[in-house]
Amino acid sequence: MHVRTPVAPWLVVAVLVAVAAAAVIALDDSDSDVTRASVRGDLASLPGIPLVLPDQVPEGYSWQGLDSHEIDPSGRVVGRSSTFAAWGNLDHAPTVQVCSHTPAVQTCPRGDWSIERKVDGLGVTIAFMGGQRDRAGDTAFWESVRLSDSLDVSWLDEG
Repeated sequence: MHVRTPVAPWLVVAVLVAVAAAAVIALDDSDSDVTRASVRGDLASLPGIPLVLPDQVPEGYSWQGLDSHEIDPSGRVVGRSSTFAAWGNLDHAPTVQVCSHTPAVQTCPRGDWSIERKVDGLGVTIAFMGGQRDRAGDTAFWESVRLSDSLDVSWLDEG
């Protein structure tokens, strides 16, 4: 025999609000916990070539932080990358991976299309993955934005 226990309407509403709040928190992909100090710590734990970052982040994109590195036989990092992802109304925009590497290393992702740049003797591969819009605007931004091998970019919180 099945006995149905009555549930107060306020309890149902409270549970729904809690579930919705948890979903919003889980879906929040902001980079607020990635700071200049935390990135310096990550880089210090894996010595080698510097991370290359743009002075500006394209409108509608957020930095997702460091995501991969390539280590040579001596244990030094010779390739380092991070990802910029579109958010909001840019659902047709590509994900962009910026990979700094020594001239001898060519293990950076190439994506659907990519461009090559140089910063202080480092090679920089900027790979575009996915996206269903005209490539010209995305490529133009990344071909012209100033790139830096220091962490002194205005958009990265001090922390």
